[in-house]
Amino acid sequence: MIHAKRQADLGRREEALRASEEAVAIYRELAALNRDAFLPDLALSLCARGDVLAAGAEFLAASESYFEGLQLYLSIVHLAPEEIGPRVQRNLIKLVNALRSAGKSEAEIAAVLKRLGLDPPPAP
Repeated sequence: MIHAKRQADLGRREEALRASEEAVAIYRELAALNRDAFLPDLALSLCARGDVLAAGAEFLAASESYFEGLQLYLSIVHLAPEEIGPRVQRNLIKLVNALRSAGKSEAEIAAVLKRLGLDPPPAP
């Protein structure tokens, strides 16, 4: 994840995307072996991949990555609300922004948020 961020900061989008994909793959495997220990890292990696995709104007792909990361965060937020709650808020904003940038309507955005069990945000 750190490598992907560094690559993105240097303008190396392809390298950043590749690093973020590798992080997601590794944390998927680790979370499959030990869910409690690695699920937060998988959620973080998914949202970081969303950041890289959004930076490259791949807003639908970014929204899918944010959505999956948020699903995971929401499933564990009760375990550490002070730590995970702010991550949920930040990535929820990123999800909504990615959906809007992808041209999704407010009704479509509300439907996505409903799938997460959340209320829609106020219209911009």
